[in-house]
Amino acid sequence: MTLKTSCHNCGINIEHDDWMIGQEAQCPDCGQTILLAPKKETQSPPPKELPELKTKQVSAAQMHLELIRDNSCYKQLRQVIDVVYIIGFVAAIIGLLIGVLNGRATILNGDGGGWIDVLLSIVSAIGAIIFLVAGRQAALLAVDIADTLLHEHSQSKP
Repeated sequence: MTLKTSCHNCGINIEHDDWMIGQEAQCPDCGQTILLAPKKETQSPPPKELPELKTKQVSAAQMHLELIRDNSCYKQLRQVIDVVYIIGFVAAIIGLLIGVLNGRATILNGDGGGWIDVLLSIVSAIGAIIFLVAGRQAALLAVDIADTLLHEHSQSKP
């Protein structure tokens, strides 16, 4: 049976299954931890000085998925992937700058090959950035696939 619980922080209505009563969950709108309990049928209207509360319907499956994500390393993995991406991007830019400056110094000294150094630095940086973007997307896809499999596995339990 589907029940509704209101978030005490932002006031949205959250739909959940009756078997989830008594469990803590994170509000999908404001992130506040709430206790899932059935919404009382006879509620008094809010005081007039409060702004009108917004409502958002969240399915039981979405709520269950958020519970799984909170108890797994899903969010931390995505953060690690982003940090590694940023570090790699900065390293590619630093490599580009070093290569261009070395090529410029070679050109100014009158030695041959300076333009080749600059060109190779640019091509290497572009290749590194393309590799980083593709690697990040592949890693995020792998995390999402694992999250989906975890969700499906939890749904198959009685």
